[in-house]
Amino acid sequence: MKATRNGALAAVIVAACTLISLLIAKAFDSTEGLLGNINAYGSWADVILYLVLAYGVSKHSRVASILLLTTFLMVKLYLLSISSIVFLTEGEPPVIFIITSLIFIYFFAKAVQGSFAYHQIEKRINPGKYIRKVWHYFLGIPLALIGIIFFIVFCIALMDGGLYENENSLHLPPDFFQY
Repeated sequence: MKATRNGALAAVIVAACTLISLLIAKAFDSTEGLLGNINAYGSWADVILYLVLAYGVSKHSRVASILLLTTFLMVKLYLLSISSIVFLTEGEPPVIFIITSLIFIYFFAKAVQGSFAYHQIEKRINPGKYIRKVWHYFLGIPLALIGIIFFIVFCIALMDGGLYENENSLHLPPDFFQY
């Protein structure tokens, strides 16, 4: 399907832009402004997450496409909640930020629609493929609910600043990266 392919491509573009911004922030050792917010450990996780979700969307995964859309929305809401002066001068609306965000939201929403349409068509063509066993429901539904609750709590913690000492650095224990 064309919509899921375009959504996966858009996710790769977002990951590439995030990676380029992260490398620029690391090269200039930025600690303030938009690059200061990108210059954190969480940005590496964003790049990896977008690439993993892009792979899932390319395989027509409904869960991956929904997670991609919600992750992108949560990250953009977080960036808007930090401060509007990060993007441009004070008082000016972040026009480029809003326009590019809406373009990516369009592609990610179309990927969600395309993945659901793909599975609907696949179910009509091959009805025996989607026969579920009882244990799938007993295992899958609780795991999905735990995952959704974890994702919501994680996004609230990010937006609330719960994981950050200040707005530029992720708070991790000092021995986090030691083996």
